[in-house]
Amino acid sequence: MWMSSYIAESSRDVAKDMAKDSLRASAAAILTPDTVFQGKIRNLVKSDRSKYSKIRRSSRSFLHRILYCQSGISNEISSSSSSSSSSSSGGRGINPKSIINHEFLVIVMKIRGKRHIFLAEKCGSGANCGINIRAVKDEPEEMGALEEAQVSAFDCEDTPMNLEEVLAILEDHDPNYAAQENNCWKYAVQSTQGLLMACQAVTGKAHFGEQAKLVGAKVTVTTSEK
Repeated sequence: MWMSSYIAESSRDVAKDMAKDSLRASAAAILTPDTVFQGKIRNLVKSDRSKYSKIRRSSRSFLHRILYCQSGISNEISSSSSSSSSSSSGGRGINPKSIINHEFLVIVMKIRGKRHIFLAEKCGSGANCGINIRAVKDEPEEMGALEEAQVSAFDCEDTPMNLEEVLAILEDHDPNYAAQENNCWKYAVQSTQGLLMACQAVTGKAHFGEQAKLVGAKVTVTTSEK
């Protein structure tokens, strides 16, 4: 009888240990850098059709500057994606939170004589997983938070390029997210490179191509000086 109780107790202990091991394995699978989170492209610039249709193919459009930003996680996409009205008004602007390192792009264009600002970033797991692009008001209260970010600026020398072409480059990336191989850094680097190579194709200026090759290296150096 004692032996039977001992065996039963031992079996329960083994079962508990197996359950714990199973939970640990599940947690490890969720947290592994190779885990792929299904994402999608949310281009809120296009969702404002009345405004987008007027400026997307304007011949008086120029790519002025690319700001490669490194900061805490920006939760602003989620606050502005709930309705098209908030996205068209710029939401609450660029307001990165210092939680963990996050990399995103701020694109500055000149369209019909006015400056237009666009935020492009790739987010991980959650409701906003994937590529998120939206317009930001060119106002101090919205742009001022960039002071919290480490910024690498790429001068595009007002290269002629319409908004539709720029958005196509920003969308040309796998929307799924993986922490190690398909993350915000990779999106920001590849998008910056794509825009710089487009500048070279339009202008014939080789230095844009040289800059594109050094994007990752330049950002890495900037990070180490933080």
